[in-house]
Order: sequence, then C-alpha cells, then structure tokens
Amino acid sequence: MKTNKIRGFETVSRLKTEELLTFRMPRRSTSKSAGYDIYNNTGKDIILEPGELSEKIDTGLKSYMLDDEVLTLFPRSGHGFKYSVRLANTVGIIDCVPFGTPIQTTNGDVLAEDFLLKKNISIISYNENSKTIEDDFIEDAWVVYDKELLEIEFENGVKLRIPKEKELLTIRGWVKANELTDMDEVLGIDNENRYI
Repeated sequence: MKTNKIRGFETVSRLKTEELLTFRMPRRSTSKSAGYDIYNNTGKDIILEPGELSEKIDTGLKSYMLDDEVLTLFPRSGHGFKYSVRLANTVGIIDCVPFGTPIQTTNGDVLAEDFLLKKNISIISYNENSKTIEDDFIEDAWVVYDKELLEIEFENGVKLRIPKEKELLTIRGWVKANELTDMDEVLGIDNENRYI
C-alpha cells in the first residue's frame, strides 16, 4: 500500500463523532515554534496537587513520519521551571518495529502485531540514563507501511528484521541498522532480564 504521507498527525479510529467535533489537532503556535502544542482533548480539566501524579492521559492521536525520523514528547519548559510538571517517563519516544518481532513483556514475549489488539501492555525496557532494566508501557499501536527492512543475524543465531534506518544501541553508541558492521556488539536483555 503506497502513501504520499510525509509527516503529520491523525486521530485514532476509536474516537466518537461527538469527540471529533471539538478535537484540537497539534499545531505550532507560531511559524518559528520548535514543536507542536498538544491539547487536552479528554473533555475534562486535569488538575494536579503539588507532588501528585496524573492518571494516564489519552491524547487521541497517532503520528506518521519519514523512515529516519522519530517523534519525541516534551513538557513545555515553562511548566517544568514554574511548576515542576514533567512526563513520568521523562522523554517519550515513538518507536517502530515490524510484524513478527517478539517484544519482551513482564509476562513473556508478545509479537509486535499483538499490540494492535491489546493496550497498556507492560514491557521490559532499558533505561539508558540509570543503566537499569525497568517496566514500561505501550499504550497504543498502529500500522506503518513502506518501511524497507533488513535482516540481521547475531552470533547466537537469533535473526532480527528491522527498518534499515532504525537505531540499535551498541557498545559504540546508537547506530542505524544499515550502518552496523561485523565488529559491532548490539546490547540487549536476556531471558532472565539481565542487560547484556
């Protein structure tokens, strides 16, 4: 399926007609803005007391972009400085993996396509800042077309199909899949949830 889409946002299909009538899409507040403002489309005010965490906030959005791009989420700097408002997982990254890829969860491996049917699955993640393994959540998933894939085979015989522009964490830092060499050591998590 070919698409002419380059970069943008869409609403998720589960939104009802009455929700779409008042939905505010992300937009740049000025032509020089570094990013897009995402609005509260939950239909209710979000009020936090000092030190309080919010419930998970459903944006009602999905995004699409080029193969070598990534979407990052940040709180407004003023909110951080004035009110110490921040994302629970610091910076949110929107990732892409092909069908058939096993994702490590707290209840065993789940194939990437199964995330289209299930929500809020707890996955096993590596926190690069603290150098620790921790639980994280995938809250939504959707299909992206026209990704050129590479197949990588590791010394232990494991094979991985991956978008060629996707970066993997190696001993020498983050490296695009199509720039890996036979000398690269790709970091991962073993079956006992140890970082290797």
